[in-house]
Parts: sequence; C-alpha cells; structure tokens
Amino acid sequence: TIRAESEDENVFMIGARKSFVPRVGKVLWQSDEDSHFDAYIFQAKDGRKMGYVRIAAYDGDYKEVQEFAKLMAKYQVETDALVIDQVSNPGGSVFYLYALASHLTDKPLVAPRHRLIIGEAEAHQSAQLLLQIARAAQKPEKAKKELAKDEAEPNASGYPITRKFMMLMVQSAQFILKQFNSGKRFTDLIHISGVADIDPAPKAEERYTKPILLLTNALDFSGGDFFPAILQDNKRATILGVRTAGAGGIVKPFSVNQFGIARLSATSSLAERANGQPIENLGVTPDIPYDITAKDMRTGFAQYRWEILKALRHLIAPAPAK
Repeated sequence: TIRAESEDENVFMIGARKSFVPRVGKVLWQSDEDSHFDAYIFQAKDGRKMGYVRIAAYDGDYKEVQEFAKLMAKYQVETDALVIDQVSNPGGSVFYLYALASHLTDKPLVAPRHRLIIGEAEAHQSAQLLLQIARAAQKPEKAKKELAKDEAEPNASGYPITRKFMMLMVQSAQFILKQFNSGKRFTDLIHISGVADIDPAPKAEERYTKPILLLTNALDFSGGDFFPAILQDNKRATILGVRTAGAGGIVKPFSVNQFGIARLSATSSLAERANGQPIENLGVTPDIPYDITAKDMRTGFAQYRWEILKALRHLIAPAPAK
C-alpha cells in the first residue's frame, strides 16, 4: 500500500501522519512533532474539552501502543469526548489494532470471525506451534520463566502474550489441523489466533471510557475496515464519514520471482461481523453519513468541521449551567 512517509507529506495521501481533517476547535495542548500520533486537546464553544488523535495506519509495535496508552490516560482525565481520525488508513497488523482498541474500553470487545484459506503451509505452521508448546510443557520451570519474561516484555505488535493468549493459540492451531485433515481448504468460522474478545487494557487508568466519534472514508482498507467494525459492533463509537473500502480479510504475502515482482499479497481470509454480515466489499457504513464536498475543499472543510462538532454535541450531555 502506498503511504506518505516524509514530514512534508501530502495530507491526502494514504497513511499520512496528519490528515486533511481540520483542527476542530481552539487547541489547548498538542503532541510533539516527533511523536507517533498527531494528537491534541481542543475547547468547544461551551468550554468543554475534547480530545483528538490521528491513527494513520495499524503498523506500530509496543512503543507506539505505550504512547497511545499514555495519551488515553491523559484524555480520560482531561476530556469529555474523543475524536479518532482514521481517514485514509491502509491497515496493518490485526494485533496492533487489537492493542489500541483495548485502550478504548472497560469491557471486552467482540472481535470478527474469519474463514481462513489453508493449505500445507498453514498446517505445518500449526503443527510446529503445538510441538513447541508440548516441548515447553516437558520443562515446566523453564517454560514458566520464559512465559513470565514474555508477559513482562513487549511483543512485535504490542499485544500482550499471556497464558490466556497462548491457550487460545493452541486451540486455533488444533482447529486448523482438524480442518485441514478433514479436507477443507476454506475453514469454518474462527477468530484470528482464537482471540474472540479483546480484553480491556490491564491498567484501568489507561482506558478511555467516554464517548468516541470515529472519522472514516472510502480509503480505509483492511485494518481500516476492522477497527470501525469492532467499535460499531460493540457500540463503543459513533462513526461519521463515508463507508470504508471493504477489504474484509487478512492478506498473505507470496514470493514471485518472475516479471520483476518482488512480492505479491493476496487475500487469505474473509471476515464476518457480529451480525453475520461480511466486511468484504461492504465495508462499514457510518452512523452519520458525510462525504467531503467541493465546497469543503474551497472553504477549509468548514462544513465538515461543523458536522464533527454537531456530532460531538449529540454524544455528550449538555454542559452544566454556570
């Protein structure tokens, strides 16, 4: 996926750190330019404070998750609502996405289920995982120390590797082997790595529990489809914008040595939402439809800004009379 990478990046590019979404109100605080997230706190006309954070893509790791956690802790104390700007998001790691989502709730979030395309490679990978865990079980003291180390240290995507997660991975591997041995190449529904629910972040102070307005557009792909689907299905956010792209599955890279192609990625799963509806081709329909207009482009997105503020007013209780 094409992403803007420089500091002088085009705000209309997919994955740009800063997007075209205008500053919504008087800025009281903002993140440093070298921080991963473009974020700020603004003041509405009634005096209340709102948070804003830009999630440009779901390709971070432990460091970015910790930055997001600190940001949510700050917003939980200092703001009444949160705007998450996810426009033109190309997706990324599902578990990085889950890690961010865990900081937006105090209740488990139900995750989508997938039908996986499997073959010999997936069966071999599942068998290897089960063998590794079986060997570790034969040396419980060593395994206990290694697991404790894993729980204390970050993993690649910032999602915690706990005993519960390991057990879910075992069940997922067993499922894939059973499906493969039965002759299936397109599996029954299963959650990715067996994770049916995204647990709230371990530290309560790092969970944002107030109203959320999520901004989407038609250039939200893959993780950019899944994040709004999860928040909408769990009634955790109100979505404003345009229906997302509908890239409703995970992708798998393949090596291609011919024709100058270094690598090819193809869909390897199709996901289903909590209501049984697929994400593929359908995307996520916003609760509040709003498409950018030519007038927005001429006026610095004035109408778009007004619609965001209007939605926020409906999300939070009226300000107390002075």
